[in-house]
Amino acid sequence: MTTSTEGVRPRLRALSLGEILDVSIKICLAHWRTLIKAVLIVVVPVQIVTTILTADYTVSSFDLSAGSSHPSDGRNRAGRHVRSCRDEYGGSA
Repeated sequence: MTTSTEGVRPRLRALSLGEILDVSIKICLAHWRTLIKAVLIVVVPVQIVTTILTADYTVSSFDLSAGSSHPSDGRNRAGRHVRSCRDEYGGSA
């Protein structure tokens, strides 16, 4: 009698949260180089673009050299920005 493993399916069961975390940590530790490469390829460029866009927005929105120092001036500028974004993206804000 020969035993063939081709037709035998493994019995699957639901894993607990601890088992899922244990396996995921083991996978990360075993394949950390691949994980680092994926982060460098995907996450770093996205964060660079986000930082550039945020810095550009932050610098232009807090430019206090043009205009008055009246407290409502900031609200007017913010309102203009919201309206320009709404008009640019076609939505309503």
